[in-house]
Order: sequence, then structure tokens, then C-alpha cells
Amino acid sequence: MVSSRRSLAALLAVMLGLGACSGAVNSRYDKASGGDPAAVRAVLDAAPVAGTGALERSKAALAIHRKGAVAIGAGYDVPLYSMKNPMTGEYTGFDASLAKMLAKYLTGKPDVQWVNVTSDTREALLENGTTDFTVATYQITPQRARLVDFAGPYLIGGGAILVRADNTSVHGLADLNGVTTATMPAVAAEALQQQQPGAQQVIFDSASQCLQALRQGRVDAFFLNSAILSGFVLKHEDVKFAGPPTKDAPFGIGMSKQDPELKRVVDDWLRRIYADGSWARLWRATIGTVERHDPPKPPVIGSVPGS
Repeated sequence: MVSSRRSLAALLAVMLGLGACSGAVNSRYDKASGGDPAAVRAVLDAAPVAGTGALERSKAALAIHRKGAVAIGAGYDVPLYSMKNPMTGEYTGFDASLAKMLAKYLTGKPDVQWVNVTSDTREALLENGTTDFTVATYQITPQRARLVDFAGPYLIGGGAILVRADNTSVHGLADLNGVTTATMPAVAAEALQQQQPGAQQVIFDSASQCLQALRQGRVDAFFLNSAILSGFVLKHEDVKFAGPPTKDAPFGIGMSKQDPELKRVVDDWLRRIYADGSWARLWRATIGTVERHDPPKPPVIGSVPGS
């Protein structure tokens, strides 16, 4: 009988230990995703909702409003910006929460039909109507603006280099000459080619694949925008930045070109959340939990080529 009681006590201890471990995992996930859940909820609760008059000039905006649902293309593996919690399916981070704010503005509810996107699928999913918007550290360029409309910019990022923590030879772009460097297609690869043509590029479809290749030693550096890389540095102690990032990557909200007035509706919404402080509060509740400084000044709408 004593033995049975001891066995039961041991089992309970293991179960409690697992519960504590699960809590620790969730805590680490919240930190890695870069957000204060309570502060983000407060921002969403107070986020503005459009009146019908603000939407009636755009057929697409009215259609979304009447449907009561918004399909948004998002990243799923970008800490601080857009990260899918594998346990709950919830998307967290600055971009993901901004997408929820946009959904609330258009429909009255911060509910999003999430569609995972990559650099290869973003434009196609907008063009064929699978997604209404893309909010995924989507850099505005004149080339992309020929295919989709961009509202914004809503944030300015830049290129940066990640290396393993024990790397002592790479301190900036000049040191990437002859170095195997993971990056992603299109803008990132083109920027690296322009800034350091001597880098031996290895192209991957997703940021998480690039990171895995770096950590496994299959490449010696990883070049991408600093917005994405900062989350990886937060989450993984075996990687670090090599030199400071640039500030030349404007991020915008992508949408189909079928209704130009939709872009104006979204631009007006961005101006509104800039002015009422919602944007700054969201930045502080997500990115600001890691960067630990005052929110930057929001970028001027339409201030970069392609916006």
C-alpha cells in the first residue's frame, strides 16, 4: 500500500513537472515570438473600426466588409513579426497583429483567415484572389509594384548578416567575399549581389531553412532583412549579428491591383493608426519588448518608390 502511494506521488510529481515544463515552453515561445500578449490585446481592443463611409469608395473594401472575413498572407516563422504558435495555431508579432488591426478596421472583428506565404507565392496568391492582403515583411520595390499595389510603408527595415556565435572572421559585407551565404530569392538575393557580388549565394525558400543551414554549418553566413534576423538572434544563442544592419528596406501591405481605391483605404487606415498612437503602442508591445527603446517615427505613406 505504501509502495502504491509512493508510485502515485511519483506519478503526480512527474505530471506536475510536465506542467511546469509546458509553462516554461510557452513562456519561451512568447519571448521568442516577441510580444506582450496582454499589451497586444489592449491595442486590438482599442483599434479603430471604419464607418461605411470610409469604405464605400472601394468595391473591394465593401466586399470584405460584407463578407466579414479577411484572408491575409503571412509569414509563419518570423519571430517578433509573424510567428505561428504550433500549439495553438495563433499568429503573433508586429506584422500579424497589424493584420488583425486591419481586419478589425474593415470588418469590425480582428479575425483573420491566415494563409502562409513565401517569397515565391505572395504575388500569385494576391492575383488569384486567395488572399486579400499580404502583411509579411513584404519589401516595397518598383519591380513588385508592377504586379501588386502597396499601401505604406508601415515600417523600415534593412539588410543584415547573421553568423554562428563562434564566427570571428565575418564582421560585415566586405568579409562575405568567397563565403557561402544563405539568403532568399528576389529582393534579398539581388541586394546581396549588388552589395557583395563575391558572396557565394545559397538560395532557400524560407527564412527558417536559411537559419537551419547556418546552424548546421552548411553555410557560413545568412543575409536577409534585419527585421527577420533580430527575432532569430533573440531565440537562438548560437547565432549573432555580424556588423550593423542597414535601414533601406521599406515594408508595405500588398494587395491586388484590381481596385486601386483599396490601397487608398488602407493608406488612410495607416495614417489613422499613426495619428492615434495605435501603431506606436503595437510596436512597443511586440518589437519593443526586445529592442527596448522608444518606437521609431512611422514612415511617411507613399514616401518610397513603388508605394
